[in-house]
Amino acid sequence: HRRKRNSAKMFPMMGGKNFGDVIGVINPNAPPKEKARGYVRLLMPEEDSDEERALMGEPALFTSNDPYLRIAMENSFTSRDLEWWAAFCGLNRICDQGGRQVVEAALLKQPESIDSICQWTFRTPLLKTKFRWDRDDRFEEEDPQSDPLYFDAMSRGPLALAHRLICEGNSPAMLKAFFATESFNSYVGRLVELATKNMKNSGKISLVRKICISLLDKLKSNPIVLGILKGNSTRFQATIDAGFFEGERAVAERMIKEAVESQVEIPESSRIPEFSSEKLQQKKCNVCGKLEDLKKCARCKQVNYCGKDCQKADWPTHKKTCKLIAN
Repeated sequence: HRRKRNSAKMFPMMGGKNFGDVIGVINPNAPPKEKARGYVRLLMPEEDSDEERALMGEPALFTSNDPYLRIAMENSFTSRDLEWWAAFCGLNRICDQGGRQVVEAALLKQPESIDSICQWTFRTPLLKTKFRWDRDDRFEEEDPQSDPLYFDAMSRGPLALAHRLICEGNSPAMLKAFFATESFNSYVGRLVELATKNMKNSGKISLVRKICISLLDKLKSNPIVLGILKGNSTRFQATIDAGFFEGERAVAERMIKEAVESQVEIPESSRIPEFSSEKLQQKKCNVCGKLEDLKKCARCKQVNYCGKDCQKADWPTHKKTCKLIAN
């Protein structure tokens, strides 16, 4: 996985000691602190277009032979999404090996990286949209995130990381950092949407519900979160009545009761963001995932880029379909 090809710099062999200063190259045998810094760099916004980026060493282990990635990359998965996925998996592994405090320290030094966790959870790359015929022979679009692979990915990726940092770590500094992110309101909306999804429980769906309820219960100390919960109390009650919460029912009931009885105002952002394959795919650069200042391909009018550099980098792949789409 190479994202910048404008340099003749050679990468050292993985067995060597010098990995260079390339973002995404992380030695599997490096100390946890060094690994955490490397993964956090992958989550940081791309400000320098001349930086060399790759996924080599340990990050490459998380981006191969993964069933979710195979499907997602056929759709709207960008190279930026691939980097973030590797970072989530790597930081989760460090936490599993007893290095949660190391991960917390690395993230808090670069608060922008925490916004990446919120942003990716909110706009997780879509799986292929499914279709079905209803009883009246109408062609209907199904929920594009109803596939069990999606819930499996969320439970292994950003949701698992947030749960370790917020619920298991119980760090006031980490809570404050999440509250300060630009994508926080959208993040909370997605947690509510996942927790109250109208789907029968299975192993991964139940796990995602459990994680989302735990996160919302921790985050509700923020009045904005309490207001969003209050604005979606009917949605929660319907999920409770349907018996979807199972072991989390008591927590969900207590949380919603507290929100309804509170004096907080319901924010305008309390509306739950719904998934839409068309809308979400049109709002990000096809290469780096940037969400602003986008322009469509002049020929096919379907693919977005943030600038000429990304468009040029994607052309070897896009040219195979651009003409067909345009015609």
